[in-house]
Amino acid sequence: MANAAVSSEQSDGIARLRLDQARGARLTMATMQALGAALDAALADDAVRAVVLCAGEQVFCTGLDVAEIETQGTAPALRAGALCAAVERAGKPVVAALDGHATGAGLELALAAHARIARRGVRAGLPEIGRGLLPAAGATQRLPRLLDAASALDVLISGRVAGVESAPLQRLMTRIVEADAEAAAVDVARAMAEAGPPWPRACDIQAGADDPAAYANAIAARRDRLAQIADVPRCLMAARIVECVEAAQLLPFEAGLEFERTAFAEVMETPHSAGLRHAYLAERRAARMPGAAQAGGRGRVGTVAVVGGGPTAAGVALCCLDAGLPVVHFDRDEGALDTARGRILSVYDAAVSADRLSAEARATRMRRWTGTTRLADLGQAQLIVEAVADHLETKQRVFAALDQVAQEGAILASHSLIHPVADLAAQTGRPGDVLGLFFHGSAHHARLAEIIAGPQTDAAAVAALAGVVRGRLGRIAVRAGTGCGPLSEWIIAALRAVAAGFVAQGVAPGRVDGALRRHGMPRGAIEAMDRIGLDVVLARLRVQELHDGFPTRLRPSLERLVAAGRTGARSGAGFYRWEADAPAADPALAQLLEDVEAPRLAVDPVDDDAIWRLSLAAMANAGARLVRTDAAQRPSDIDAVMVNGPGFPRWRGGPMKAADSAGLVQIAKTLHRQAQTAPELFAPDPLFEELIKTGGRFAAMV
Repeated sequence: MANAAVSSEQSDGIARLRLDQARGARLTMATMQALGAALDAALADDAVRAVVLCAGEQVFCTGLDVAEIETQGTAPALRAGALCAAVERAGKPVVAALDGHATGAGLELALAAHARIARRGVRAGLPEIGRGLLPAAGATQRLPRLLDAASALDVLISGRVAGVESAPLQRLMTRIVEADAEAAAVDVARAMAEAGPPWPRACDIQAGADDPAAYANAIAARRDRLAQIADVPRCLMAARIVECVEAAQLLPFEAGLEFERTAFAEVMETPHSAGLRHAYLAERRAARMPGAAQAGGRGRVGTVAVVGGGPTAAGVALCCLDAGLPVVHFDRDEGALDTARGRILSVYDAAVSADRLSAEARATRMRRWTGTTRLADLGQAQLIVEAVADHLETKQRVFAALDQVAQEGAILASHSLIHPVADLAAQTGRPGDVLGLFFHGSAHHARLAEIIAGPQTDAAAVAALAGVVRGRLGRIAVRAGTGCGPLSEWIIAALRAVAAGFVAQGVAPGRVDGALRRHGMPRGAIEAMDRIGLDVVLARLRVQELHDGFPTRLRPSLERLVAAGRTGARSGAGFYRWEADAPAADPALAQLLEDVEAPRLAVDPVDDDAIWRLSLAAMANAGARLVRTDAAQRPSDIDAVMVNGPGFPRWRGGPMKAADSAGLVQIAKTLHRQAQTAPELFAPDPLFEELIKTGGRFAAMV
């Protein structure tokens, strides 16, 4: 039997129910209905003695489809719980074969089976808490029974996805095999059928509650730990998980499942959950880019070339080596190449010392690295990433040289925060192949990379590079059509202008930054500028304003401070006075900025909420402008960038989602009130009026 979601085949009394990997390996409503029907058919077939649940070699199942939860509420969770209950209650042995990764409700499905056979190296976990959800198919009740309260809480609250051979996941597996978990599962299923009932069911196991005092102590200890954590949204969800695990000890199994279902529904209704779900979906949605159908025609990237001997170039090289890609690393200077190789080796040496990497793996990765001072050697690469010093003239010379040696169809990417792609592409005879690639943070640690298209960049080149970033490097890839720098710079410039405007009006930098932190930002905007360097921020802003014609009135404040020698933390003074790497108030600041041109903010009183309200309105307005001008494909791309790059609070979903949550009418009113004093920041973008008129939301623009 076969249908669109599940296929079934029978051999020698064993029915194999195979999940369809073409559907993204998620437990959609259609998949769960099909799997339930296939299970019912197998259990009713007298020729079937046992059932094996299996899927592909890469992924077993990644759990519920969060997009369906957005549209159907708790229905997918209820269906998953019913499916797991049917597996657990089956009158024939059911064995889960984990030849691929099992996460979320996929792992919950395996926990409901009577045995679990996993291939070594497969990863498993319950990452729901990071998506604003609780497990909803029985994990909070089955895990404590199979493990113990402390271990179960660690798996549930950490959200970690780890190898099945690691503690405590290995205790969940009946057997871990080196290869072909499906074949081993068939053998186990056959042996269980021959042995006859009863078969091990998690709902009947009490190993985790053998010591009631230890169980209660684990619950109390976790509550104490949560009380010390400042991440309130995550703690609220974690507290509900603790309650569910506590219910597993105090309530009968079925009552515990009902307790879990209620907790899931209540958490789902919170704004924190909505923001986290939106952030997760925004990251998935960002993968949809124009030109994807033609991207494969550009050929497979088998070798990456990196140009530059500095830390950024080393980080890009590390990122590629970790992904199994050969790297040709170029610099004109042998000493710079030696330094770059040393940086790479130091990272791997530290990983070996910490037992995160074997010495053999280090040697294998370094064998993929080749240093060269011969420009012609870059001709073997299908992707060339330029990461030299961020000076336009230097980068232009590099691209002119690359044009002479790069193979036809190679992608030429510049790691630049500020320089227009067009200015680099003009140095080549292949402008369609030239784009920007910006990693937020050190490339080998960064979770996000923005792919910056210039006016002549081929859409297929953008999509092809996105495929490498996402598929090979394992990063989130977002398209930025600004032609000059990542999306985040435009949003952050608006935030900084508002913050500097408050300071110019006499509000202490510490008050402004404190308000932003209390509303979830990891660091205040003023402190961040001081740490980056006001001269650096000013240089970026000048290029941005020249390219975009979007003044924010931030520049006069920066120019005044830089002219006074106050360039930030490294000079000992900027907006703050700096001592021992810590910011302190500086009484001289007010007089220095007394008559500087800055946004005049009509706010009374100036409190934390007012500072946040104006900051959010300015960021959302800048974002609306990016969307309307097609610099951003969709508002959620801006959100994905902001939560993974500058650190906008993830539980708010991003500035565009936060504007939706605050109410677009209210945001528009805030903008209108400030528009006359600082129109470049606050004159409402026409997109606001359009959405308000139709009752739309940024989140619906997908």
